[in-house]
Amino acid sequence: MYNDFVIVDPKDAPAKANGILTAKQAFKAIADTQSTFAGRGDNSATQVLEQTIWASVGTTPTAQMLWYEALDQGMGETLLFSNEQEAYILGAISGSAPISGTPAVARR
Repeated sequence: MYNDFVIVDPKDAPAKANGILTAKQAFKAIADTQSTFAGRGDNSATQVLEQTIWASVGTTPTAQMLWYEALDQGMGETLLFSNEQEAYILGAISGSAPISGTPAVARR
């Protein structure tokens, strides 16, 4: 079983992350624009990867960052929140073979 990861952006895409080639660049754009981001916050592999990417851009999400929501939820609930609140998320796609080596940005 493999997990591929995508950054799902809201319709209005305030950070303009679509088309950015690396997760690090996309996360930096999200942080720089303080665009709403929903993290799973559930100690899953997805959340661990998310925290690693945030660290690579020098950001540690906290409750004081009004644009960051740690949901303590699984992928389904995080996707629902993202859709309702127009938030970016790091999503996981599971399958029997890998799709690519790095997270991509997916348009709604």
